[in-house]
Amino acid sequence: MRKGCSKNEIIDFLEDSYANDRIYFIVDDLEYLKRGGRIKATTMAISKMLDIKPILQTNDGLVEAFLKVRGMKKALSRLVELAEERMEEPSVNEAVIINSDMDENVELLKEMLKDRLGVEKITVYNIGAIITSHTGVGVVGLWFRHKR
Repeated sequence: MRKGCSKNEIIDFLEDSYANDRIYFIVDDLEYLKRGGRIKATTMAISKMLDIKPILQTNDGLVEAFLKVRGMKKALSRLVELAEERMEEPSVNEAVIINSDMDENVELLKEMLKDRLGVEKITVYNIGAIITSHTGVGVVGLWFRHKR
């Protein structure tokens, strides 16, 4: 988005982004999802035993299950694959990493985005108490402008 846009251009950009873009994120510990009634205890136990990391996505303002991947490194790699498939002009556009207490994984994700896609602009945000009250700490996610 360029500087000096009109109010209508900004509104159009935001509406387009809301309709087309997603945030993909990985929850490391499923305990809070179980406590909140979002997953069953048996699902949590099996996922923990098999080291399954769910990748969730936002869609039309809601959070929904998207993929299940074994291991955090594979889950991070899958986020990069999603960006590779869906990101509009990776060398020009920004990638935004959100996280809560996942510094090591943030650095790994940044490296992967730079090495595999040539993403130059990466911004990192720490998420707050509202989201972590549902997911616990140990969340890492990725937002980028999707191809139109």
